[in-house]
Amino acid sequence: MNEVLNLFFGIFLISQISCKTQFGACDQNEYKRLDQFKGNNLVTLSNKKVEESLLQDFKNEKVYVHKILPNTLSVIIKKRTGFIGISKEDLDGTFLVAKDGTVLSFEKSSAVPTLVLSPTFPNPVVGEKVSNKVLTSGKILQLVSKVQTVKNTTLEEEKLSLDLGDTKILFPTNRDPEVLVGALQLILLDAKIERLRMNNKVPVSIDLRFKNPVLKYK
Repeated sequence: MNEVLNLFFGIFLISQISCKTQFGACDQNEYKRLDQFKGNNLVTLSNKKVEESLLQDFKNEKVYVHKILPNTLSVIIKKRTGFIGISKEDLDGTFLVAKDGTVLSFEKSSAVPTLVLSPTFPNPVVGEKVSNKVLTSGKILQLVSKVQTVKNTTLEEEKLSLDLGDTKILFPTNRDPEVLVGALQLILLDAKIERLRMNNKVPVSIDLRFKNPVLKYK
């Protein structure tokens, strides 16, 4: 009887492992983490245990575990991706930062909008998270970049500066990015249709740090 049971349960011992990400096949390190589950019973193996093992890598955002009878463990990993870059004048490259603030890597170049930190900010650390102030400023930059061409960016302790053409935009660093960028778009629309023009000139600066926006002209 025991031999029959052993044979029956032996069918469900994991011998095949499949692992993919949204970018393609998993790398060797991820397969190495999964190899520990070979020989485990597929039916009784905890999905959470598999997830926790793979989420030890900060680049992994979400893990989906599927069991394919009789003996295949299938895993799909959602990788964190960089939505902004962070740089400083003394750095020869850019840190890529995910939407939750996790610093993913340091790259020589990047195609994402890049936020330049003033010297008072510490350098980001790969694998750790940036401050709320930096993350909020990055979200503002990313939202503005979707609809406008941003020339220069500078984050100081209490303000974020973006250059849009000949107009400098000043943002606070402690308010809702979507509300701030929405207000900016309304102001820019008014300027475009000449309601905010003065002597046919557009504002040289738009300061959104106050209750009411402050516009300056030359």
